[in-house]
Amino acid sequence: MRRFLQIPTRSLTRRLFSQSICQASSGLYKPLNPRTSEIRLLKIPPNASSEFELVTVSLDDEPKYAALSYLWGDPEKYGQVTIKGNTVKIPDNLASAFLCVLSDDSFRSQSHVRYLWADAICINQNDLDERPQQVQLMRRIFQRAHVTFAWVGPKDYSLAFETIKTITKDIYENTPKENAPYKTNFDLEWLRRHPMLCIDRGPDLPNNHLNDPWSAVADFLQHQYWQRVWIFQEIVLANQLVFISPGEANLSWSMLRDTPQSVISVANDKKPEFLPDAAWNLLSNPMTWGKISWLFLAQARPKIPDPDGFKGWAVSTFAANLQATDDRDYIYGLLGVSGILMTPDYSSKNTTSQVNTKYMAGWLKAAHTQQTTHAHSSLAFLSLAGTGKYGHSDLPSWVPNYRKKREASSPWCYSASNFR
Repeated sequence: MRRFLQIPTRSLTRRLFSQSICQASSGLYKPLNPRTSEIRLLKIPPNASSEFELVTVSLDDEPKYAALSYLWGDPEKYGQVTIKGNTVKIPDNLASAFLCVLSDDSFRSQSHVRYLWADAICINQNDLDERPQQVQLMRRIFQRAHVTFAWVGPKDYSLAFETIKTITKDIYENTPKENAPYKTNFDLEWLRRHPMLCIDRGPDLPNNHLNDPWSAVADFLQHQYWQRVWIFQEIVLANQLVFISPGEANLSWSMLRDTPQSVISVANDKKPEFLPDAAWNLLSNPMTWGKISWLFLAQARPKIPDPDGFKGWAVSTFAANLQATDDRDYIYGLLGVSGILMTPDYSSKNTTSQVNTKYMAGWLKAAHTQQTTHAHSSLAFLSLAGTGKYGHSDLPSWVPNYRKKREASSPWCYSASNFR
């Protein structure tokens, strides 16, 4: 497989990177038909002596495929893939993810892994008409994928995955059935059965240093992967999500998703004497699990009655805690989750100010048509407004400025009751 999928060590500037993709893709991409919800899939060759192939399919035909969720990473680092004689430069992270999936026999033996969807390859990034059309299909792309592989390399997170599996498994086994899947009342005595989770880092380090398993979990939960707008949407929409890294272990989202709901409830309990301070602080601190909790709430939204359709606007404010390269993606990158009816437009004429103003007009219209009382105020967006040193000179001071980087949560992130 390495013959047609390579990860060169040399770098390329952002300008040349874009040109290389454009040159390689000029004869590679055929127009897609938006009326039939067409997408492209990368057909995986049966052996290393064959080339990759891009095929066009309609989502209406329910094709079998796997999707890839990953950070684009440093634009000056790239890999390359050969598709029908065309050498296409792709983000280094994507190339690494490909190698991880394709080198695992258990993954490749499954029929749905014969076809992969990855945005950097399957969307013609240089076609400003195609890009917004494909963005509008994101909900269906990830919901229809048999599995979504979430690449969190380049570090090996096998220890973190195994530690989280241990925690989740024991939480379920030690939770009264009537309380499952969310713990309401049990202690942490079961941790005694796992000495590696209870020992101090070592005699040469103070008790506020995490031992290896907890340190691995902390690193995983602080990964840049959790910070990006598009990643947030992909996790929420995925039918089945599996985290992968260079190691042999993997972790399903379902194993991770419910952990905070059980673990956070011990925050007000007394620290068990057998647990190091650092491990207790990590385990009981709601901020440790914050991003996971927000994702949980966003996933729950479609299952909760919302006669006025206003909760989608509330979910859109999660962007205040995320990051995007293109400021317009603070709005566009969550359309599949929020359900807001906006058409993405990446033309240079459509500025961030215009996007945010249209977004705000839609917000106020939705708030005006509310028929029921909600826990959130229709003017709550003002807490996210303002320009200041973070803002655009042409951005109205009264529209949300999601470019601001703040540690504070968006208006409704922490309160699950607001989504009931």
